[in-house]
Amino acid sequence: MLMRSKHTADETLVMDRRQFIAGAAAAFLAPVTLSFTARNAEAATTAIGAYIKIDDKNKVTLVTGQTEMGQGIGSGLAQLVAEELMLTWDQVGFEHAPVDPANYGLPGWGAQLTGGSTSMMMWYTPLRIAAAKVAVRLKAAAVLANPGTTAGEWSLAEGGYVVRGSQKVAFSSLLSYIGRTTEPASATPAGGSRIVGQSVRRLDLLGKVDGSTKFGMD
Repeated sequence: MLMRSKHTADETLVMDRRQFIAGAAAAFLAPVTLSFTARNAEAATTAIGAYIKIDDKNKVTLVTGQTEMGQGIGSGLAQLVAEELMLTWDQVGFEHAPVDPANYGLPGWGAQLTGGSTSMMMWYTPLRIAAAKVAVRLKAAAVLANPGTTAGEWSLAEGGYVVRGSQKVAFSSLLSYIGRTTEPASATPAGGSRIVGQSVRRLDLLGKVDGSTKFGMD
């Protein structure tokens, strides 16, 4: 956004959308004094396949080629990942993928597009399988971290953990071992409706309110 001062013809103030939102909020809240601080440094993330990243804070992010345009598809697809990986909803996020139709194009179509109510229909099974493969790799990583155990002894537990009896290991503790595992040729989704099909808080709303979301104009 480009705004010109009323005082002089050549005085120019450049204001982006985030600054405008912050300024508008301050105006509405006056005379309250607002203090803005820098955002925390981004957590270190590890990609597991093309669609899922886990960071050192034990948060899991879905990378999706589907565009969130207010229809809630980012949250809907993230529910599939949360279900398969036994995550709580506050652990889940999503981000838009780069232009890469080979990985992020609609399955069977190859085109990286969003429309026609195809997102959930086309991605429901592929994303659940992708998350199931990540679950297999997490259990394999737990074996590497705990020599003498077997993958069959480990299972996923709610909250982003791999467990074996009373032993409980966070996903984030296994990131250094993930790279030594290989993606299985196939995996069977666990299924379930703990989060899938339930009403959840939309993941995209906060960023649209505080101005942190990046739009095409950014």
